[in-house]
Amino acid sequence: MKDRLKNGDLVLIKSESLADHLKSDKHMGVVVDDIDNEEEVRVFHPTMPQQFSWWHPDCLEAIRN
Repeated sequence: MKDRLKNGDLVLIKSESLADHLKSDKHMGVVVDDIDNEEEVRVFHPTMPQQFSWWHPDCLEAIRN
């Protein structure tokens, strides 16, 4: 990801980064902790079994206008 993610960004979790049983749906979330945003960000994603988790920025696609 070229742009740094920051708190409040809406993101799509790339399907290739998801476990096989989660790939059938698109999972979006909101960045809630960007303290170390070059290495990982914490994302709140209510549609997944674990609602908060850490993701490498390359696993996410920012949804921006």
